[in-house]
Amino acid sequence: MTTSNSNYTCAPSSIQLEHTTKTPTPKTKTKKTKFFHLTLNEILTALCATFLPIVLGIYTATTTAQEGKVADKRRQFDLEQATEFRQQAICDKFLDDIYKLEKDGYLNEEKNPWAFANARFRAAHRQWDATCKADILQFLKENQLIGRKPNIKNRAVKKVDNIIHLNDLNFDNISLTSPTGSLNLLNLEYVVFDQVSMINARFSFVNLRETSFSHSRLNNVKFSDSSLAYASFDSTELDGTDFGNTNMIGVEFSNIDLCTTILTEIQLQQIVFTNSILPNSSICGQEKTTSTPSMITISTTEALSTSQSIETHLIIFIAIHAYLTIVRGPLKRLCKNLPFSRYAIIIPIEHIPTIRKNKVKFLNGDGSDDIKDSSLYKEIESFKHTLINRVNNIHHHVQMLPIPSELLKNAGNSENKFTKVLNEKTKINK
Repeated sequence: MTTSNSNYTCAPSSIQLEHTTKTPTPKTKTKKTKFFHLTLNEILTALCATFLPIVLGIYTATTTAQEGKVADKRRQFDLEQATEFRQQAICDKFLDDIYKLEKDGYLNEEKNPWAFANARFRAAHRQWDATCKADILQFLKENQLIGRKPNIKNRAVKKVDNIIHLNDLNFDNISLTSPTGSLNLLNLEYVVFDQVSMINARFSFVNLRETSFSHSRLNNVKFSDSSLAYASFDSTELDGTDFGNTNMIGVEFSNIDLCTTILTEIQLQQIVFTNSILPNSSICGQEKTTSTPSMITISTTEALSTSQSIETHLIIFIAIHAYLTIVRGPLKRLCKNLPFSRYAIIIPIEHIPTIRKNKVKFLNGDGSDDIKDSSLYKEIESFKHTLINRVNNIHHHVQMLPIPSELLKNAGNSENKFTKVLNEKTKINK
């Protein structure tokens, strides 16, 4: 074949078409592993279908339990908050009632026996918990509604009736503690806790001087770092009661079983027992019995100098800040039949030159700067009052010391020797 319109020629014989046909490779079949006529995929699918509901159930149960615990804690918290708010509301209502009673004159002396005030107090007391009871006790004491100090007039002591009475009430599990610890004892002196229940109560750094716990139940009570000086316990239950390191000077135990009571040797020497069973199971007689410590040092008086010891056979009585002792000398004996001078002195336990210079140590922290308000001065006056107004006195009398008449004669001027000595002594003590 030729074409005339072209300078090129193409011969048919010179063109060859090459056609190659690819033969497909046959597929090889994979042999599947079977377990009990089930493939692995079928087994995994079955396991997922079986355990997924179980896992979801466990998760749901765990979540529900945790949410339940959270809800229980929340309900408990809300309940405690509601109880606390209720207690606070009752306390506030009682304080408002006391204010109104005071304002309207229902707490005056002529309203004795203050029946309405006591009825309101007891109605609120039945609803208080132990914490609120402790707070209210402090409030009553601070407002002189309980623990009122006795009146001393012309050296005669007259007890004052308490406006609020605590008898027949429940103070179980109450805890009374000074907020400042040993710096200032919590003041509950003269409070009458007769015929009350105080099981498992706790007293820490509390001044319970001249309190009364007669015919009360004080089982498992704990006293620590407190003062029970001159307190009285008559027919009181003291099963398991621990008096710790409490000051027990002048405490009276009458008609009490002390077999399980915890008392130190020093406390046993400080206490006056009447018809009681001691911790060693010995029975003291009908007469009041007590003993004098064999050695009076810092451990028993808490205020003597560390190196000081006293001849205890001369000591008559030891209080908190002072003690009464017979003079060792150098006074001349007035009676040759007696081996001592017959003179006694009331002397501070702490070695101080005068009360006036050291009165800050013995002030009660009530803002008063009068020396007569110091605890040491009051204790010395109490000694004087006791010596003059003893129960077993045969005839009332005031003791005095005679002096030679020569000392009262004038020494050429208006001042006699005795007055001069007193004036000089007064100047020294100022």
